[in-house]
Amino acid sequence: MMYDDMIVFTANDLKEWMNEFHMGPKALCNLLGVTYSCVLYWLQGKRKIPQTTIKLLLYFRRYPQRMFDF
Repeated sequence: MMYDDMIVFTANDLKEWMNEFHMGPKALCNLLGVTYSCVLYWLQGKRKIPQTTIKLLLYFRRYPQRMFDF
């Protein structure tokens, strides 16, 4: 969802995205180039997921074959 150009993407949304692509936290951190603890904080809701990361995840949802280009 969008509110004032901000995309809302919760920890549950991230879990759904990971399930959709059969991806664990380790694979996600490798894909995004972030630390494992960063992904865990997002999954636990301790930190907000950055807008650029959300946009990239939504891009991958729309064009999943592009994940292999990274």
